Amino acid sequence: MAPLRTALAIALLAALGGAIGRSGAGSPTGAAPDQPRDPAQLPSSAPGPPKTAPTPKSPKPPAARQTQCPPGTLQDQRVCVPVPTAQLGPSTSSALERIPLLPGRPRSFASYRLPVALPDESKKQPAPSLGADGFVELELGAEQPARLIALEGQVGRATLFEVDALAARVATLHQAVTAGREHGYLVVLGGVKPTAPTAAPGAPLETTAELGNASGPALVLGVFRLRREADVASLTLELALEPAHSIAIDPRNVLVPVAPP
Repeated sequence: MAPLRTALAIALLAALGGAIGRSGAGSPTGAAPDQPRDPAQLPSSAPGPPKTAPTPKSPKPPAARQTQCPPGTLQDQRVCVPVPTAQLGPSTSSALERIPLLPGRPRSFASYRLPVALPDESKKQPAPSLGADGFVELELGAEQPARLIALEGQVGRATLFEVDALAARVATLHQAVTAGREHGYLVVLGGVKPTAPTAAPGAPLETTAELGNASGPALVLGVFRLRREADVASLTLELALEPAHSIAIDPRNVLVPVAPP
């Protein structure tokens, strides 16, 4: 009977071992199937926060381009403006009314009586044109006296209107009859250093009075016909040359022609 009991015991142990092996096969770690796992290891089913698209960067404003201003101008708020300069003529030269050379009048300035003597070389050159400011430049050969000139059809004696030693400028006032009507004229000489003693403004001048020395490379000559409503006695030269008070004319229209030899 002993061997029979031994065999039954061995069979019972084998059956129990197989049952235990089948119960642990569901878990890779050998844990019971109903044992909960670590929540940190479980996959999350809750949706995460939405991904935000990157904010585009604002484009940098283009660097301000440096404005290249031409000579004689300066930059002012990215705009080129002319540099103020001293001038003989009116400040509003762009709106200046001018009377050009009249038909039948000689073109050469050497054909007229002038405040100065022109060099022989300049007589052979084309006559200078009236500038936008109403003035013309006459080339000088050397320093020489600048004398008063009479206008064609002049009435009475000319008077001194202004002397400006600092600006090297002398202006005289004339009355002359043109096309049957009497007009007032201002004759302005630039590049002339007044000589002392000088007559007071308004004083009548001798026919060939010396007004000063023309010492520059050129004599600047301008003739302006006063408008009838202009009160010249109350005006400075700068105001008198403004278009509201006078009209720039070609000097050859009123200069006295030289008698042909």
